[in-house]
Amino acid sequence: RISLSWLTDANDVDLHVIDPSGEECYYGHPETAFGLKLYSDQTQGLGPEVIILGGRKTGTYKVGVKYFSSGAMGASRGTVVIQHIVDGVPLG
Repeated sequence: RISLSWLTDANDVDLHVIDPSGEECYYGHPETAFGLKLYSDQTQGLGPEVIILGGRKTGTYKVGVKYFSSGAMGASRGTVVIQHIVDGVPLG
């Protein structure tokens, strides 16, 4: 599970993940054939945006963040957390 959250309300920050086959999961393409899935596109608020991988699939994944727009309070810092979860329990 990969999650992105940020500190300023009314900003739109987008999580992007490219799977080993080169297919990108993001708000414009929320599911990949490899098994990535975006839960929701948070366009206002503090997030989080979350992308999960259905099943265990090895390979190199690329994670990126796009600062799409800022609200009245200006730009914000964000945090990306990558978790390995097995049977509902975070490992590591």
